[in-house]
Amino acid sequence: MLTACGEITGAKEPRVADLLKKNARIAVYKAAGEKAFVRLLGGRTSANHLHIDVAKASIFRGKEPKATHKRSDLDKLLSQVIGNTIDVGVEGEFLMPLGVLPAEGVVRSLSVEKKSGNVVLRMTAGTLSVEGAPVESIKWAIRDGGKNVQISLLAERKSVVIDDNYLVDLLKWIESILGVFVLGKESHAPDKESN
Repeated sequence: MLTACGEITGAKEPRVADLLKKNARIAVYKAAGEKAFVRLLGGRTSANHLHIDVAKASIFRGKEPKATHKRSDLDKLLSQVIGNTIDVGVEGEFLMPLGVLPAEGVVRSLSVEKKSGNVVLRMTAGTLSVEGAPVESIKWAIRDGGKNVQISLLAERKSVVIDDNYLVDLLKWIESILGVFVLGKESHAPDKESN
């Protein structure tokens, strides 16, 4: 799941609040053969607040949200904010097999188990705060009886230009943060901005 939530700065007309009237709009998208939902909200905290959630249908486990609009309706609304600059908080949520995480990595090294007689203590979830990097926090939780881990990353970017690739670029960026901070990979993704 990807969430992009922020304030359009130096906004060109029209205001986001005028476009969205504070009502959530949900549409079904298909990409790479997978069904996904996009939810668009605006004007919640200010006239130029823009909130977009993108989630694969599979995360809803049979309880999918109801589409309120067509994809073309959301595309038309979003086209009206292209060219604006936004300070955006980005949250990426990932579910993956626990075994893909490096044993010496931060999540696996914190997923400890201690036994004393019949008593077993397990660290199965946690939140790490990060300073000095675009990522602000890393949350993790062991799922599905220890088979999978859910990772949530929260990061912030300043002065991002909204263009046709806005969400794709944010997804690539948050995935690169996952790679570096959780999977222990070197960063190869160009970062348009250090923050």
